[in-house]
Parts: sequence; structure tokens; C-alpha cells
Amino acid sequence: MGDHAIPASTGRRHSAKLKNILSKKISRRKVLKWKGIHAHWAISVKERITVLKKQKPCLISQVILFAGLYCLTAPGQAWAYIGPGAGIALAGSYLPAIIGCGAALLLALIWPVRLFLKDRATRKVLKNRPIQKCVILGIDGFDPELAQDFMDQGLLPNFQRLATQGCFKKLNTTAPAITPVAWSTFQTGTNPGKHGIFDFLARSRASYAPVLSSVKAGGAAPHIRLGKFKIPRGVAPQRLLRKSKPFWEILGDKQIYSQILRVPVSFPAGEFHGAILAGAHTPDIRGTQGVFSCYYTGENRFEDSEGDLHKVELIDGTIHGVLTGPADPFEDDGEDLKTSFSVEVLSGGQASLKIGKTRLSLEQGVFSPWTKVRFKAAPGVHVHGICRFLLVSSQPEFALYVSPVHIDPARPAAPISQPAAYASFLARKIGPYATLGMPEDTQALEAGILDKTAFLDQCLSVENERRNMFLHALKTTKQGLIACVFDGPDRIQHCFWDQLQSAGRDQDNPIKDVYMRMDKLAGEALEECRDQRSVFMVASDHGFAPFNHAVDLNCWLEQKGYLKRLENPKSDKNLSSIDWSRTKAYAFGLAGVYLNIKGREPLGIVNRGLEARKLAEKIAGELKSLIHPEMEAAPITNVYHAKEIFKGPYAHESPDLVVGFARGYRVSWETASGAVGDKVFQENNRVWSGDHCVDPSHVPGVLFCNKHFSKEDPHIADIAPTVLKMFGVDVPGFMDGAALKIGKPSEDSVAWRISTPV
Repeated sequence: MGDHAIPASTGRRHSAKLKNILSKKISRRKVLKWKGIHAHWAISVKERITVLKKQKPCLISQVILFAGLYCLTAPGQAWAYIGPGAGIALAGSYLPAIIGCGAALLLALIWPVRLFLKDRATRKVLKNRPIQKCVILGIDGFDPELAQDFMDQGLLPNFQRLATQGCFKKLNTTAPAITPVAWSTFQTGTNPGKHGIFDFLARSRASYAPVLSSVKAGGAAPHIRLGKFKIPRGVAPQRLLRKSKPFWEILGDKQIYSQILRVPVSFPAGEFHGAILAGAHTPDIRGTQGVFSCYYTGENRFEDSEGDLHKVELIDGTIHGVLTGPADPFEDDGEDLKTSFSVEVLSGGQASLKIGKTRLSLEQGVFSPWTKVRFKAAPGVHVHGICRFLLVSSQPEFALYVSPVHIDPARPAAPISQPAAYASFLARKIGPYATLGMPEDTQALEAGILDKTAFLDQCLSVENERRNMFLHALKTTKQGLIACVFDGPDRIQHCFWDQLQSAGRDQDNPIKDVYMRMDKLAGEALEECRDQRSVFMVASDHGFAPFNHAVDLNCWLEQKGYLKRLENPKSDKNLSSIDWSRTKAYAFGLAGVYLNIKGREPLGIVNRGLEARKLAEKIAGELKSLIHPEMEAAPITNVYHAKEIFKGPYAHESPDLVVGFARGYRVSWETASGAVGDKVFQENNRVWSGDHCVDPSHVPGVLFCNKHFSKEDPHIADIAPTVLKMFGVDVPGFMDGAALKIGKPSEDSVAWRISTPV
């Protein structure tokens, strides 16, 4: 499930073929014309034929794909693991890769034909099923209380229509109420103990170091060495760590076709009978979760950030900069590839930027369009990305923001979609689009590089791209499943909740605006689901709450004697300041407390069994009785023992305790990064003023549907079995959720209210 480890051909015959390939001269015109190729096409012909037999595409696409993949079996591709994050594969352009790229391009060109044929096949399968089409609009962070208030103001007529004609219910979420956890439960219909995602981060059992919870990259790709150089001949293993099976793959097993767009925790994209574009946790071109760049003259006037800040000089009206790309896969030291650019500063807040052969006119405060960027690894071998530029200021000091360099969807250097042609097909239909898991750059906003206007422009641009994808899928898929997740409401609520608190819900604000845009989108989708055998749902992973105060759990554990710090640590982040020989418990991430158990943790000191149980009970009891002195309030609503809420084969990978914070409170930024602060309670004065990492009872999501579900307290785990049941597919026994039954709407079905304050 989710593995993207791809075997490479070996043997003397292939080594000889490689030397022949490298000795051939390739014209610059051809190299430029066919540069780049999809990493995940580089598999054996035998494996690809097996996939083709399962998917049964049209004969033309079989022939084209077979021809291209025959060439790709030679080890002349330049694939390699790139970067410290999730990891991506480098796209090369030697002769076999060129031919293979042509095959990929031709396959993308006939994608509409394949889509038509699959739609016909799905229509036959669904002829006698309860429904023919299901459309799910996923809205990250869409809050039921705000939705009800805005409906009461008459601002959400389409959601009101759904609530009246179908249903509107609170959708119970996971513990913890964190995006990757909840969306993984949405996909699989299981509790986290069965899908294995418990937070954004997980801990390394070997070193305590925090690692990304959803994706694992397995190191460097297999390669052939030529002196001090190495020629990659395979793809570095990339594995989706979310376990269990998404419901669209179960539908695919029954030949029911799906288009899945940007659902979180879906990178690398896995093959099934359908098409998928990966969502949150998809890396940038450097293999990270998104690193922006800022080039400035004068003094550094920006806050500390995770971005790359570069001081530059203005010489004769021009600045010169270097944009960082992925690590060089051909060198042992793996230094980062780079590409240079220049900016000529003009009068009136204007500038002219040149990067490669592209020239852009920049206007202060206005984002450039997506711009293609190439990083040269070797003659004729490039990694392709896209980015956007923003002239932040030109006078008296210069500042230029450059977004993280996204994987180019037209030439993806990583498995961001399945089939591989799907990402390219979408790029041709709607133009270049964001592929990074979190393209809304809250880091640059926090640093003061982007102002709120620029950040909202960025959010709206991403939203419009997603809208175009979604509407295209609606118009081209008449049967089967369509699911698309919009992340923008989550990002906007994180960064503008303070405006909602200060001005009130009846005043204009960006949160109200994005809810109204989602209402318009729901109306457009509803028009495509007018017949009785079409189901339209709107679901969110969680709601939202204010983030007024931060709680440093590690500081509290230290004060209670459960955690000890080193006297002179080299760093404070990533749990590196902790003295493990004297520490019984520690916290990191957004909700978890871990016991330092002997035999489980690298340097554990707590015995398993009775000692561990008593320690967990004691810490949980003390946390639940904690009081914030200044507010005279309890910051914690509940503390959950892992054994009580997680059931399944991966439950042992969870935190020992999950902290459910009260509204207005959240874990501190220090704890989230594995640091230990000096104060248990801190006022949150950051731009990030709203959050959902609180007790799940405070932040249910929403469930709207054009059908009425009789269950009054549905859970996000119920969505997967419900969709399967509506398509007439048996619900697997591993699912924890229950299929919702369709009933008649009652008068009080939309009359509930939540009485909690903003």
C-alpha cells in the first residue's frame, strides 16, 4: 500500500547499453524539446503490462505506453533521491528518457479518450447499483457553528438549500483533531490505530528525532559509478506511511472509476482504477515541505523564519540572486543545484526579472504568474519546477519573495499523480498549478515578508486552480466518484481568526468571504448532481477554535520532575536538549505525550507494564487538574490514554497520552518542535491566531448532503463505508465506521445550534 519503490534493471548488458547511450550526441534542440520525464514510469515492462491488463485502457494507449516503457527499461534514466524531506526523483533527458517522455506526452494527449472509455465501462458496472455518481467536496476546517451563523445571515444559500432538502450535521472528528489524522480516517473509515497516522510528525524509534508521519524516503537511488560520478538508474524508494485502504481503491477493485483531487496524505500517489492528484504532504522540488526564499538589500527587517533569506547588493540598478534547487544526484557530496536570476529595479514600483530565458515584468505587491525554473544537473539533464515571484518593495530598500519551487505538474519529477499523465493533463487543461502540499505560505506571512493582502491573493490563486480542477472533473465524469479537498479555509482561519474575534461575525472579514466562496462552489457542484441517483456531500475534517494561549507541556513535565534537561545542550529543538537518562516522559507534536519506555525508546528508563500504566495515569490526572492562574481556567478538557482510543495493528506507534485542550488553548510552538521553554503558559500573539488542535468535542466538522442521513451524530469514519454502501459495494470488516442510512428529513434536522463563543 502506497509503496513507490521501483526496481531497476541490472547486468552487464545494461551497463554496456548505458555507455553507448552516453557516447551518443544529442542535439540541443531535442534535449530542450523533450527534457524531463516521470520518475514513476521507470518500471519493468512486465510490471507495466500487468497494470495495463488490470486497468484495460484503450488499445492505442497500450501500444504507446508499451513502446515508451520498453525504452525506459534501460538504465540510462537519471533518477535519484533529492532533498531532506519526503524525497523526489530527478528527471533526466538522455536518449531512453527522451523517448519515454514522448510516450508519456502522447499518453497524456489521449487521456480524454481513456477517460471517456473508463466512463463508459463504469456506466455498465453501475447500471443496477443504488447510485451512479457521488461527489464529495472536502473543505478543510469548515466549522459548523460559523456555517450556521452565516446561513442565519443569509450568506450561504446553497448550504441552506442542502440543509433543508437533505441534511446538515456536525461531523465528529478524530482524537487528536489534526488534519492528517482526520483525513486519513476519512479515506480509510478506520481509527488511527489502523491507519497509523497520529500527528503531522512521528518519532524515530532509533534516535527520538521527529520525522514526517506520512511519507518515508528510503535514501539514495541505485546507481552506476563512473569515476567520481554516479549515474542513477532507479528511483529512490518513497513510501506512503498511511496504512489501510482508501475507499476509492475499494471502489476501483469493483471497476468503479474515481477522480481524487488533493486529498491530504496521498503522496506518493498510488495506482488504482481511477485518477488521483496528491494533496497535503507533497514535497517541493527540494524534497521539503516548502521553503521560500527572500532576497533583500539593507538590514534584515524580517522575523526569524524557516525560509532562505539572502542579503543582496543593488549594483547599477540590478540585483543578482541564486535560487536553490534539489541536491545534485551525480555528485557524492550532493551539493544543491542552483540557478541564477537577475532583477533590474525600475521606477514606480516596477522591476524586470530574468531567469533562464524567461523575462517577467514585476509590479510591487502583485504576484507573477507561475514561472518555469530549470536546475541543470548534467549536460541535457534538468530538474523542472515552477515558482512565483513577488516584488515586496523596491524603494528605499529592495525585497523579493520567491515561493517554494513546486514540482512542475507538466513535467513531474515525483509521483504526484496516478496515472502519471494525469498531472500533465490537468496542467494542459487549466494551466500551471500548485503541487506543494501546503502552497499557502503562512511561514512567509509570519515572517512579515508577505503582508495579509499578498497572503490572501496567494490563497485565492490556489483556490481558483483547485476550483477549475474540480469543475472540470464534474463535467467530464458522469458516473463514479469525484472527491476534491479545498485547504484554503483552514489556512485563512488559522491566520485571520483574531479579526473574527475582534470585529464579530456580522462584519466583513476574510473568513466570511471564503465561506461564501465555498457556498458558491457547492452550488455549482449541486447543479451537476440533480438526478436522483447522484449524491453530493460536503465534509470537513474538523471545525475551528481560537488560539489565545499556548501551553508548554515539556516545561510542565520538567517542573513536575518527569523531564530533565542537559546542562549545555547544542540545540533546543527536536528533543535534543533532553537528558534521556533521567527523563520519564516528554512531549512533541501537537497533542502527544510519550513515556520514555525501556526497550521501546532508544534510551528508555520506564519499565513496561505496571510502572508505565501508573505513570501514564498520574500524568493524565495532573494534566486534567491543571489551572491557568492568570485566567483562572482549566486549559485541558481531557487526556486520552492511547489504549482507550486507538485500536489496531499500529496503535503501538501512537503517543501514550493524547491531550485534548480547551477552547482558546493549544500546545506551544516550543513543544510542537520538541523544545523545552521556560514558561508553562504564554499568550499567543502570532499571526496564527486560530487552531483546531484542541479536544475533538470542541471542533466537530460539517456534513452536508443532498440526501438525509438519519444518524444524528455521524463520525468522519462513517464517510467511507457510507459511500461504499451507496454504490452497492460491501463494507470491509476492517472499517470502524458505519454506513449512514438515508431517511426522511425532520423539521428539527437543521435546528441545532452550538452555544460556544468564538
